[in-house]
Amino acid sequence: MALKVEISRRVTIRPLSPTPANRRFHNLTILDQTTPAAYVPVCLFYLPHGNSTAIIADALKTSLSQTLEAYYPLAGRYKDDALTVECNDEGVEFVEACVVVVGGDMSDALREPDGDRLLALLPCRPRERHVDSEGKLVLLAVQLNFFGCGGVAIGICMWHGVADACTLASFLRAWATINLGCGSLVDATGSTAQPITAGSVVVDCTSIFPPTRIDATPAIESPSNNTPRTKIKRFVFQSFQIAALRSGIQSYWQQQQRPTRVQAVSALIWSVVIKIAMDKKKTTISHGDEQELIHRYHVGMMVVNLRPRMDPPLPEQVMGNLVHVPVFAKWPMSYHNEEVEETTEAANELRAQLAEKLRESVGMVRDEEVRKIFESSDNDDDCDKGSTGHRGGYSDLFKRFVEEHGKGNLVAFSSWCRFPFYETDFGWGRPTWVGYFNMMDNLVLLIDGKDGEGIEAWVSLSDEDMYKFQDNYGILQYADFKS
Repeated sequence: MALKVEISRRVTIRPLSPTPANRRFHNLTILDQTTPAAYVPVCLFYLPHGNSTAIIADALKTSLSQTLEAYYPLAGRYKDDALTVECNDEGVEFVEACVVVVGGDMSDALREPDGDRLLALLPCRPRERHVDSEGKLVLLAVQLNFFGCGGVAIGICMWHGVADACTLASFLRAWATINLGCGSLVDATGSTAQPITAGSVVVDCTSIFPPTRIDATPAIESPSNNTPRTKIKRFVFQSFQIAALRSGIQSYWQQQQRPTRVQAVSALIWSVVIKIAMDKKKTTISHGDEQELIHRYHVGMMVVNLRPRMDPPLPEQVMGNLVHVPVFAKWPMSYHNEEVEETTEAANELRAQLAEKLRESVGMVRDEEVRKIFESSDNDDDCDKGSTGHRGGYSDLFKRFVEEHGKGNLVAFSSWCRFPFYETDFGWGRPTWVGYFNMMDNLVLLIDGKDGEGIEAWVSLSDEDMYKFQDNYGILQYADFKS
């Protein structure tokens, strides 16, 4: 279903009060430096309500200005050294737009959401650098979309070089809280109020994660003519489907507790990607090109939120990229068995083994291990292996990630489950749907369903691999998707 989006206004929003001189510069960590050169995008959809568009827009702009007092680096610009954000209050971009759904309304567009079409609801393309009138990179941009039916969609792009998904969720929650007229956040139990202040949001973490200059920095480039076209698709795992998947894995699970929702869905997806890779291997061998087979392992990589894993834990609202990216779980290619496609038992056994690999890798990310990696010298061959089993410091570890990703034998998982996107209430109710737009190849993004029990998986694969992925029996059995 086509969308016609017409931009009606474009303004710059600055912090309500000037950022003081002692907060002029925000230092970036090595984790900020090694993120994909892209925006973290999300779009929140709200059902029609009684407020006029003018009232909504004015209130959101005012509360956004107030929120930027705490999240002031987002209104700044990179310094030339790319190690620092100059918090100069140059502002964030705020766009207002009117949307017409051809042949329907917002509810029709969301019945079978198409990520490519919904991109028009974002203020910029996630994979492209968005600059202001002076050619400087904009760190935060917002697009407020009004549908003819009265529905509202708020599209946000936050530059990944200064913030992760946890930061985005916390920012949206703070913005919504301020828009409601409150000045503090309440935790999930409803008992602890946390003031929304710059001191609670912006923390210098460079003492733990010191910046460095790394040769292998990530960059998302436009595909060349020789690059397989990437397809992004949403797969919906409903709560009853996940329950059945977890029960099947539980039969071969070595732990007392059942695998989590994320472990179960990740293991299923990873097993299918491995199957696709093995089919390619067999095809290559049949053509006599065995020398081209350089992939001994298939790698599953989990992005891990470090905030609760540090000692003492870092507050969830602390801004930045506080995630440990290269957490590898390897699976030998030769372990794949033809029986996986023939029996349910074999399929569940493989998924259980993969889920255990992911559980072990993530479980090793602890305060002591994390600090050991970031304290290690990049050139120290005698240092102990870190939580991922690689020698050297984070620079070496990250270079390994870049190499594995470049070979194409890696699938990355990032879970946004339990992040409070569906709690973002600006005063007209919680979102009816939260949409995501993938920003990286070979990435699986997991986000809660509206009920908090299901999972939506946004999967990015080549066109060829995607057709095989969606035809896999396990995907057809446990997921719903638009063919």
